[in-house]
Amino acid sequence: MAKIVIAGKANCPYYAKCELLADKLQDSLPSFKLHKIVIAPDKWNSWIESTCSQMKFDWSLSKKGPIVWRELVDRGGKGLLIGGTNEFQEYARGYYDLKSHILSDLSRKIAEENLNTKTQDDLDEASRLAAIQPLEICISNATSGLAYGIICALCSSRIFGKEEIAIRLLGGDDQEDQLNGIGMEMQDLASTNLRRYSIFLNDRAKAFKDAKIIILTDNLVKGDEEEELDYNKRIMDYYTELGGYLNENSHADAKVLVSGNVPINLATRTLILNCPNLNKDRIVGVARVKENRAKFYLAEKLGVNTAHIADVVTWGNLNGTCYIDTTKAKVFRHDGAIWGPNDFFRSVPELVHDDKWLETDYQTLCSDRNRLVNDKLGRQGDLSVSAALVDLLCDWWRGSADGRIYSVAVWNKDSAYNLPDDLVITLPLIFDPKGLWSIVKDFNMDELKRTKILDICKELREEFDPTPKPRTPEILEEKSEEIEEAKEDKEEKDEEVEVTKEEKKEDETEENQAIVEEEEPKQEVEEELEKENKRPTTSEKPSLSKIEEETNGEEPLDPTR
Repeated sequence: MAKIVIAGKANCPYYAKCELLADKLQDSLPSFKLHKIVIAPDKWNSWIESTCSQMKFDWSLSKKGPIVWRELVDRGGKGLLIGGTNEFQEYARGYYDLKSHILSDLSRKIAEENLNTKTQDDLDEASRLAAIQPLEICISNATSGLAYGIICALCSSRIFGKEEIAIRLLGGDDQEDQLNGIGMEMQDLASTNLRRYSIFLNDRAKAFKDAKIIILTDNLVKGDEEEELDYNKRIMDYYTELGGYLNENSHADAKVLVSGNVPINLATRTLILNCPNLNKDRIVGVARVKENRAKFYLAEKLGVNTAHIADVVTWGNLNGTCYIDTTKAKVFRHDGAIWGPNDFFRSVPELVHDDKWLETDYQTLCSDRNRLVNDKLGRQGDLSVSAALVDLLCDWWRGSADGRIYSVAVWNKDSAYNLPDDLVITLPLIFDPKGLWSIVKDFNMDELKRTKILDICKELREEFDPTPKPRTPEILEEKSEEIEEAKEDKEEKDEEVEVTKEEKKEDETEENQAIVEEEEPKQEVEEELEKENKRPTTSEKPSLSKIEEETNGEEPLDPTR
């Protein structure tokens, strides 16, 4: 079965003439199928050029009027070009013995009506599309392994339910092919949530424009020979510039999540200070991976699944010193003497029953976990980080389950726990109501814990405010002590070098002595052989008188001995 396709400009009278002729054929012939394509006048030239190129039609763009072709089987089948208005009329006359008797005046009236109808249809379609407003999500450094790991979860219904999303992939100028490849994979997900995706090459202003969720996964690694102060300054410069783009272009209610291989507390604080148009509560640092790693060691010790540990809190600096607080930690489904329903829990400190381990070895294990993972992988671990980021976004968007407590790097508003209010610190939060968060303020803060957390705050401040200390007597004394310690260290190293040299010299002497002792027997053997060669034979025995002369009259030895 074939189908006739007629395409033309909405205001073209020749298209109207072909349209009426084709309608008459369709009404008269049961197997005659017709498809019409009406194009706005201002889009006709580009449309006809791309269509002819795609269908491989030999069609002159200078021709006026519509284009008609025949498709096999159904829409999308192979096309066979018929021609323009005259060719279609000849086609109808030759195959179906049907002539067109439409007057020019009627054709012009129909063309005018077609134009008005097309204009109204376009307005209705634009209105319909405007009503569909997918959630705009922007991902920076979109070619990173971390970004790659979160895209599938974003396209599922786990976080946003049935709400449609539009993902913007932001990358560098040299990453276009990679971004296109990621976009193709997103299409292959066949997700009902993904409305569209778009690619931005180093264009942060457009990428952030009216975005409601912005996920920063930047990778700024410290150089091998780079000083800590220089590295922190580079981080602050980068996020200061990034904050300017966010402040000017992002949606007023945008949620910004800071992750990646960067000092997260420092990066989050820098962004907040450079985004006055955004609420400080809307910019957070992802700390969930640190919390999950702390849960793992507790689960391992108690013999449960890591998912059955809850309310473990990480205080402090995610890329520096952290204090893991287990005072409110819970464990579910513990196989012990007391058993209950699924929502029954026991206290983690009570079951661990080893406060010393929780304050010493446990803290060390948690702080070393990231280094151990990276050493095994030979790179930054992305799997657990991407999962932690998705979990945080899900809780922030949908609310905490059963009032669970989570750790998030946030601006310490209201000076919670009497900690500095100008820092981004990892604090215990609950996400309630959904879309918002609040600090949990009923944690017990004893003197030891407060001292540790205040030391961490001092460490955080030194990251962004590395001002030299005043030259007070105390500072000078500390400096002199440092110099003395450095001298002592140098002297110790010099002594070690001298000892090493002496030991090496002694080893060489012993080795030479061993060689001499080894050569002495060889030399003795050679001397004996030489003597044997020089000893006279029986035919050459010396005379008795000669022997007496040589022995001065003494009794000579028997020469035959």
